[in-house]
Amino acid sequence: MVSISVRARERLKRLGLILKEMVRQPVGAVGFALLIIVVMVAIAAPAIASYEAYDNWRSAEYWKDYPKFAVPSWVNKISSTKYSVTTDYILTDEDFNYSKLGVYTAVASISETYDYDMPFTGMIVYVYYSGVGGANVTTASLEITVERPDGIILTNKLESTVGNGTRLDLKESFGKTIENYARSLNPYADITAEISNGVILIFSVWPTYGTIEEVLNKTPEELNAILSEASKNELILSWNNGSAIHSIEEHVNEAMSYINAALVATDTNELLKNIGRAQSQLKKAYEILKEINDFATSQLTKGNFSAEEETIYLGAVHVFSDFREIMGKYVEMTNILLRLRKEYTEEGYKEVPIDIALKRPVYDVANVIKAGGQRFLKGTYNMTFKITSSEGEFRIEQVKVRLLGKAYGMMGTDSEGRDLWQGLIWGVRIALIVGVVTSVLSATIGLLYGSVSGYLGGVVDEAMQRIIEIFVNIPMLPIMIAIGASRPQGLSYWTIAILLPIFGWAGIARVVRSMALQMREFTFVEAARCLGASTSR
Repeated sequence: MVSISVRARERLKRLGLILKEMVRQPVGAVGFALLIIVVMVAIAAPAIASYEAYDNWRSAEYWKDYPKFAVPSWVNKISSTKYSVTTDYILTDEDFNYSKLGVYTAVASISETYDYDMPFTGMIVYVYYSGVGGANVTTASLEITVERPDGIILTNKLESTVGNGTRLDLKESFGKTIENYARSLNPYADITAEISNGVILIFSVWPTYGTIEEVLNKTPEELNAILSEASKNELILSWNNGSAIHSIEEHVNEAMSYINAALVATDTNELLKNIGRAQSQLKKAYEILKEINDFATSQLTKGNFSAEEETIYLGAVHVFSDFREIMGKYVEMTNILLRLRKEYTEEGYKEVPIDIALKRPVYDVANVIKAGGQRFLKGTYNMTFKITSSEGEFRIEQVKVRLLGKAYGMMGTDSEGRDLWQGLIWGVRIALIVGVVTSVLSATIGLLYGSVSGYLGGVVDEAMQRIIEIFVNIPMLPIMIAIGASRPQGLSYWTIAILLPIFGWAGIARVVRSMALQMREFTFVEAARCLGASTSR
């Protein structure tokens, strides 16, 4: 018992000397500290990371609700640019108000103030509900309304019904909502591009022509420039025997008189009335220019024209395009003022102060769709979720809403949306397992092989050395890459832990062989042979 205790103390003493020698060097101390950290992380992995995430690491289905290429959330603390952080909301039965107006309805709202610089990139919604009193409710309709800080209200009424637990990715549907809103606001805008991600535009600053007051002030100069260009175009001058240009000038001058009246209006009703009258006169001039534009476009399409005629046709098309943009602004201003007035009619008619009306922005809706959203519109957003069903009374169990941001978690995400923090934690554990297994197997194989080769010597040693040289010269990395590429799901870490020793034992075997060659000549080995000890012993 005493001898065992002494032996144990000796081993601990030697271990202490090894550790002391290791930490004397800065590199050794850092390496030892990292080793301790890696071991602790590997042990604690199940507690600080999700096993479900590890088990589904290669499953695209599992990670579909996560943002792609997201930066870590803590970046916002050190960066001047504030990235939108992926945010989850959960609405339960208590958050909904229920009613029956022809159909059963449940309504709940989320109000949140955001102060980011980069907009959200997606909205994922899950709806869970159940029937009441034996009602078999299997489908429902969902309507989502978002009120932006600038007063724009976007209502997304999904065309298809929603099954219980259905996943709803609202990028495309909100894209159609914004496109329809833009067309209703300004039907003259040149909207040809499709919106691939409407959620970004919901939370983005929209480009504008300026406020209503600024547009009114700029219009006379813009109209005079168009008239000047039109008066130089031979096609416009000769249209209808020269009467077209006079009609255009007459309508434009009449419109400018109403614009001047709008600028000195004392109330919103008067402002709206004069803008409407200006729009009416502009519409008459627009119809004449449209007729000329259609003719010029048809001639350009045919292609049978001289260089001089091409210049004339293109000039007429350009005049119409500029005039169409102004026409769209006035239609939009009329729609804005009409919608603004409706906002103040909840408790009877209440006139909007003219200073508020004049400061309302006029949106460049064509560029909203073409350019997309680059900057977050900061402020308070009100999101309303309205769920209806005609199949019977129901109750909401849960509505999950996830706004996908530009930032997520401790380490962000990769191109597949996978949480890099989860990958790092479980990767440390796997790397440690692979490292230990590889080291043990490589050392065991190399020790046995090198000992036998060095001790036996002669022809056996020569043959075994040639085998070592074969393994040393095999290119391990290309072979591992080829094996991994041949398997769609990649290689398991146990497979890697077995493959690495196959290519890694040869170096250890060489070192052990050189030691065995020395040890076979030691006196105690010779003495054992003289006493009749076998080769295996």
